[in-house]
Amino acid sequence: MSGMPYWSEDIGGFFRPKDQYTSTAYHELLVRWFQFGVFTPIFRVHGAASATELWNYGEETMRTINASALTLRYRLLPYIYAGFARVELDGYTMQRGLAMDFSADEGVRSIADQFMFGDALLVAPILEPAADRCGAAPCAAQRDVYLPEGTAWLHFHTGECLPAGAARPTFGAAEAPILARAGSLVVLGPALQSTGEQGADPLEVRVYRGADATFTLWEDDGGSR
Repeated sequence: MSGMPYWSEDIGGFFRPKDQYTSTAYHELLVRWFQFGVFTPIFRVHGAASATELWNYGEETMRTINASALTLRYRLLPYIYAGFARVELDGYTMQRGLAMDFSADEGVRSIADQFMFGDALLVAPILEPAADRCGAAPCAAQRDVYLPEGTAWLHFHTGECLPAGAARPTFGAAEAPILARAGSLVVLGPALQSTGEQGADPLEVRVYRGADATFTLWEDDGGSR
């Protein structure tokens, strides 16, 4: 297994359903697709013969995407920028198959729908609308995951601590499906409107207890190096 530091996907799909602007199932999937895109190296929306501006999908969908994906991506910029400094300097890759970081855990070797984003965050994308996953059952916000051995995990949004092994955490529509590794640091910046606002304070440093950790924060001008 090897890493590819820079790649992207067409958030929302290059070819889209004819009812993309009115289908509630597609809107649910679009929200989850944006939440997945937050944790890919290049975050972009694109579609053939489509008006992909968020307002075309209704106020509620636009608001949920803004809150759970766009704002989160901007807030994660200190963490992402530090990770891509490692890509440049150390040959690192941010998006990582679980076997890359937990090679001793046989349980991760066949998992293709979860990954690490940097050292601290485990991403478990929700890939289908609720109706396809559960029928009439009320499981829209739940996701079956396998949490690698050797550490505990914390729900990124609630702080709930989950032991290693099989779990079924709940992620509301406005909660990207991510968990933080115990014994790690995540540095978040403020909500921004563009990368041109980088450098604005304050920073939020999340300390996920469980082990010692270090984090190198990069505060350069973003362009002269």
